[in-house]
Amino acid sequence: MFNELRKNSKFVVYLVVLAFAITGAFMGYGAYMGGGSGGGQQQSMDVDDAIASVNGNEISRQQYFNMLQNYAQQTAQFSRTQMLPFRLSILNSIIEERLLQLESQERDISVEVGEEEVEEAINQVLEQNQLSMEELEELMANQGFTIEDFRDSIRASIQQQNLVEATIEDIQGEVDVDDDLVDERLNENYSQEEIDEMSEEELESTKSEIRDNLIAELEEEKFEEWLQEARNNAEIEIYDAALRGMRYYQNDDYASARESFYEAVEMQNDPALYIYLAESYFYDGDFDNAIVTMETAMEEHPESWEVAYHFGELFREEGDLDEATEKYDLASEYAGDNLMARYQLNLAFNELGDEERASEEMNKFIELQQDMQGMGTDEALPPADEDVEELDAEDLEELEAEDLETDEDVEIEGDL
Repeated sequence: MFNELRKNSKFVVYLVVLAFAITGAFMGYGAYMGGGSGGGQQQSMDVDDAIASVNGNEISRQQYFNMLQNYAQQTAQFSRTQMLPFRLSILNSIIEERLLQLESQERDISVEVGEEEVEEAINQVLEQNQLSMEELEELMANQGFTIEDFRDSIRASIQQQNLVEATIEDIQGEVDVDDDLVDERLNENYSQEEIDEMSEEELESTKSEIRDNLIAELEEEKFEEWLQEARNNAEIEIYDAALRGMRYYQNDDYASARESFYEAVEMQNDPALYIYLAESYFYDGDFDNAIVTMETAMEEHPESWEVAYHFGELFREEGDLDEATEKYDLASEYAGDNLMARYQLNLAFNELGDEERASEEMNKFIELQQDMQGMGTDEALPPADEDVEELDAEDLEELEAEDLETDEDVEIEGDL
């Protein structure tokens, strides 16, 4: 996830800056990143204004929600239970970038930004938003800013991104691949007959491509090793109870997850929180409390397809297929025109071996997709729950993120 965000971050930042100008919430990149340009220094703020901190360097909720806003189009069909791990992955990516910023200070790395880079970025913004320079200046003036403010913000964003990239390159260092390793990979990918049929030029080209791929793999491995160690050694605090619970849940610390999810439920009556709370009981071997939690969720959200569906999932995993079917039937009744619900239910009935019901759900799914396409909405196949973290986050446009503030600070050390 971090690699995808990093790959697209320059473009995203330009759009964020422009969006701020248009909506009246213009902020420089220093605010977007939670710090100043170049060095990655973070200003202190109250915990109520922060969503997390890394070694005492706080990440503002504003920064987090700004990132979510720009990673949302593919989440339009996400269920609530899929949004929570996605939201955590966004926070994790910001935490990782913060670790890199801090590392750049340790390594005394600095970068320069040329005016041509700034002009290129501004031209991209103008082209993407179909604006002239005069229109952009007018937008800025309406919010009390000048075009120079915009240039400074773009320059700082490029500088920060270049700093991160330079730090990664410094971490990776020089990677050398010897001929034996290239030959080994060649023999893994091609039969001896295929190799013999290659011309000398084709063979050299193939080996060169293999060498480049091996270098890229080794560089990535080296960076991931550094990142893992940096996470383990970092003092990381997550102030948002729901995201903190999700972090514990993903690391199989179900007792701590339950504590955080209970805290989150008290602040927001979100069905996804009940579902993950129930699963935290279930995966700790406490099926009875998992059922009690889901029954409470059904009472609080009596017509939620998602609650009924996940209730069915618990029964299916426990081996009670009759109860699972009953809950899936309820989910189908509540699903209405929800594309994700129909897709998930198709998978669920397939798991039960009920091909007839699975086919019914798939037919409803296809009808809904055709209706959307007829209205000019080209919706992609929604992901199953287990596929959410594999999605990349390109070209996302809008996300309705809810601010789950907490009153207590809970420190989390080590790996995210």
